[in-house]
Amino acid sequence: MFIGMEHPGVSFIGTTIYSAFVIYLLVCCIKGNVIFGLRFFFCCRVHPIKKDNTPMSSMLFNVCLILLCSVSVTLFSANAFSMYARLSDINNMFVV
Repeated sequence: MFIGMEHPGVSFIGTTIYSAFVIYLLVCCIKGNVIFGLRFFFCCRVHPIKKDNTPMSSMLFNVCLILLCSVSVTLFSANAFSMYARLSDINNMFVV
């Protein structure tokens, strides 16, 4: 899909749609982390995020969880669209 959008003069369209898709995946991971709040057995929340009532330890834990999600989103995007990103640095790092 993205390779078909690579025409001279309008190649930025494919890049824009690719980056919008990756940002959408990352926002979904962040939203899931905020809503889910690391629940154990679907009953108690361990590190909830609440407005004006989040301890620093919970905030740091959730930031680490979001950082792990960002690596997995990057890996998924590099593998799923390896033909589109075939000559990029991320393809050289993740897809051997």
